[in-house]
Amino acid sequence: MRETEFRGKPFESDEWLYSTGIDITDGGKEVKLVYGDEETSDTWYYVRPETVGQYTGLKDKNGVKIYEGDIVDIDTYSYQEPEFSGRFKVIYNEVKGMWLFVDLEDENNEYTFENINAYYITEIEIIGNIYDNPELLKESD
Repeated sequence: MRETEFRGKPFESDEWLYSTGIDITDGGKEVKLVYGDEETSDTWYYVRPETVGQYTGLKDKNGVKIYEGDIVDIDTYSYQEPEFSGRFKVIYNEVKGMWLFVDLEDENNEYTFENINAYYITEIEIIGNIYDNPELLKESD
């Protein structure tokens, strides 16, 4: 069974909260995360809806969990020859029903996780996220 986890920033601070439980009401205008594991805690925190992101199920080359909204550097190799590299943001595309890496230099250029993993070697490293590091989005322009 895959791990379901969310993160979000409470209104009171800039610290990330991580949780297995989420409660979304009022058309997404109000979001609460349970502190820790919803089976062992009953403390809920209101978080800023725009900061909520889900864990993708992937980890980067350093073992760090990749969440929706993260910005990553990707290097791919096919039979040890460089194939492509770049900076991407991680999104969930509801129409396609899948996680995508979207190229920050060309937002029409997107890769599914399966596309990326099809290469012989793929190195993914989180370098920030769209909430804490919006300047990384502009550096590609």
